[in-house]
Amino acid sequence: MPTYARLYAYIKLFEGMQFILPIYILFEHDYLHFSYSQIGAHWGLFLVVSVLFDYVFGAVADRWGARRAYIAGQMLQMFYFGSFLVVSTYGAVLVASVVGGLGQALGSNSLNTLVHKKLETDGQQKYYPQVLAHAQQMFFVGRIAASVIGGFVYAFHPYAAYLCYLGALAIAAGMALALPHVRQENLHSFHQIVTESLQTVSKVRGVMPYLALMFATVLLLDVLFLYYQPYFGALGASPHELGIMFAGISLVAVISARIGKRHLSRHSAGFFIRLALISAGLTAIGLWSTQLPLVYFVPLIMSLSSGVLNPSLQYTLTCLADNHSKTSVVSIGTMCASAGTAGAFFLSGHLADHFLSSEIFLSVITVSIMLLVATIAIPQKFAPLRR
Repeated sequence: MPTYARLYAYIKLFEGMQFILPIYILFEHDYLHFSYSQIGAHWGLFLVVSVLFDYVFGAVADRWGARRAYIAGQMLQMFYFGSFLVVSTYGAVLVASVVGGLGQALGSNSLNTLVHKKLETDGQQKYYPQVLAHAQQMFFVGRIAASVIGGFVYAFHPYAAYLCYLGALAIAAGMALALPHVRQENLHSFHQIVTESLQTVSKVRGVMPYLALMFATVLLLDVLFLYYQPYFGALGASPHELGIMFAGISLVAVISARIGKRHLSRHSAGFFIRLALISAGLTAIGLWSTQLPLVYFVPLIMSLSSGVLNPSLQYTLTCLADNHSKTSVVSIGTMCASAGTAGAFFLSGHLADHFLSSEIFLSVITVSIMLLVATIAIPQKFAPLRR
C-alpha cells in the first residue's frame, strides 16, 4: 500500500474521533439551554446546506485541488464546532451551522477523490476498494474509541469533549498537508455542472417509489436513533453510560455491515429495508416496555440491520438503474438518505420537546408496520437482483 494511502487511513482515524457524538444533545440542552427543537433545527440546517452544496463543491475541489479543499473544509468545521464553546445566542449557532455545512460539503469527498486519482495516475487503481475499506475501518475504530472516551471526558468537564474533537480535526487537517497535490483535468464549466445536475433528476423517475421508501426508512431509523439521547437522559443515564452504549451500537453496525456486504446479491432489493423496519419496530417495542439497565442493550437490535442498510441501498440503486444512469441514481439516492437524516433532526427535536415519553415508541411501531406494507405494495421494485 502506498505511503499516501496509509496516511489517508490515519487521517480517517482522527476524523472518526467524534468525542462529542454521544453527548452533544445533552451538552446543548443542559449547558447552552437550547430546546430540543432548536438543537434539531440547527443540525438539520447543517445537513441541508451540506447536501445542497455537495455536488457544486465537488467541482470546486477539482479545480482548486482536493487537498486544499479538504483542509479548508476541516477549518470551516472547526469554526462550527468551536463556536459552541464561545457563542451565547442561538442565532450565532445558526450562522455557524451554515458555515459548518459548507465545510462538510467542501471536504466530504475530497480525500476519496485525491486517493483515487493518485492511484489511477500510478496505475494502481485496482487497489482503491481495498484502500477505501481500510480507511473506513480506521474511521470506525476512531469513532468507537472516542465514543467511550467522550462520555468520560464530558463527565470531567463539558467543554473537554469539544476541545478533544477540535484537536482531532486539527491533526487530520495537519496530516493532509503531507498528501500529494492532485487536480482534475478537462473540467466542465459551472453552467455544465448545473445542467447535468438538472438532467440527473430526470433519470431517476423510474425508481422514485424506491427512493421515497428509502427516505422514509432512513427518516424513521434516524428519528429513533436521535431520540435516545434525550430519552435516556430523562431516565437518568450518565454521559459515560451513553458513550459506552453508542460505542456498542457503532461496533455492532460495523460488524453487521461487513457481514451484509457478503450477502447483498443473495437477497431481493427490499430485503434489507424490510429487515431495518422490523428491527426498528423491535427496538421501539423494547424501549417502550423496558427500563434501565436493560434498555441500554435494546438499540443494538436496530444497529444489526442499520449497519447493512447503507451499502444495501447503494447496491440496490445500482441494480435498479440502467447503465446510463447508475451514477446519477446513486447520487440522488445518497441525497435522499441525507435528506432523511436532516428531516430526522427536525422531527426528533420536536418530539423530544413535546413528547418525551415512552409512548412515542408506539408511533414508531405503527409507522414501521405501515412502511412494511408499502414494500409489499410495490413488489416490482423488489424483485431479486444480481450483479
